[in-house]
Amino acid sequence: MNVILSSGMAFAATNIDDIFVLAILFSAAEKYAVSVVAGQYLGIGILTAVSLLCAGGLSFLPDAVIRLLGIIPIALGIREWRSHCRPKPTDDDEPKSDTSSVGIWSTALLTVSGGADNLGVYIPLFSGYTIPECVTAVLVFAVLCGVWCLLAQKLSALPPVRTFLEKYKSPVIAAVFVCIGVTVLWGI
Repeated sequence: MNVILSSGMAFAATNIDDIFVLAILFSAAEKYAVSVVAGQYLGIGILTAVSLLCAGGLSFLPDAVIRLLGIIPIALGIREWRSHCRPKPTDDDEPKSDTSSVGIWSTALLTVSGGADNLGVYIPLFSGYTIPECVTAVLVFAVLCGVWCLLAQKLSALPPVRTFLEKYKSPVIAAVFVCIGVTVLWGI
């Protein structure tokens, strides 16, 4: 029971900010909500796997390399802003495909790039666990990742949040991505 509680608390503490980021992503990707969920699972899976490897003695990722991951959300933010600034199609134009930066890979990269705190907490946590305890922690993370996605999707559906995000989602997504990238680069 201690492993479940400590793993749950570690996940919640390192991913509380993800609820808001995920809410923005869900709002931007209404038709692609499955992509956001899959990307979040993939990102959390990568962070968990790296943490397990590092806890097992393979500390091959220095802090400077982890901070360089901040470039990824900055690039995604710039891409989203450029997409927002493109001329909108008129009725005469053919409908264009969705150019949103939200998808499996962009969500996963955003999760990983903002995951320095995850690594900082998970590596010591896994270092103190036995193999069965690590398996339990991974299962707890998997369940909580689903809960996080559900909470974020519900948050994005709240009328005031939805109205705001529908009106400003591209600039908000761009700003959030760039802010995450800057905080990761500077190790804030």
